[in-house]
Amino acid sequence: MKPLFIVGAKLLGIYLIINGMIELFALANRGGGFPYAAQLAVSCLIQLIAGTALVFFTEIVATAVRIRDFGDQPPNVSMRQALEVGIILLGLIQLLSILPRIVVLLSEYLTQARIQSGANLLGLDALALAACLLMIVFARKIAAVLYRANGHQSDP
Repeated sequence: MKPLFIVGAKLLGIYLIINGMIELFALANRGGGFPYAAQLAVSCLIQLIAGTALVFFTEIVATAVRIRDFGDQPPNVSMRQALEVGIILLGLIQLLSILPRIVVLLSEYLTQARIQSGANLLGLDALALAACLLMIVFARKIAAVLYRANGHQSDP
């Protein structure tokens, strides 16, 4: 399962680096004088850092999200294992896509704490963040439920 995750994570990292570079060029061409320049800069930075981490430090990321390694066995991947890796990768890409908005929202809240209330933080972005984290943390259980819903017996 770990080789499948490593391939997927490296592909996701390449995607994030390319997307970050596109945003960087868009930011550079506009000169930073438009209303969402700060948010685009944060998004670009997060995507470039996350993409670089996924491409070059994939083993560390795999360990952090608890991907199991089955040693030197041939890459025999079951449907449930592929689902688990896919759920984790989807959770990571969604997390990295909403993280810039969360960072900007938190920085605005901290700088304007007297004007805004804490209830403003409990919006769709916070719900999306929670869903992403749940997907990453409980990927094995979600994959088991989806696998059983497809009419298969659950793997151990």
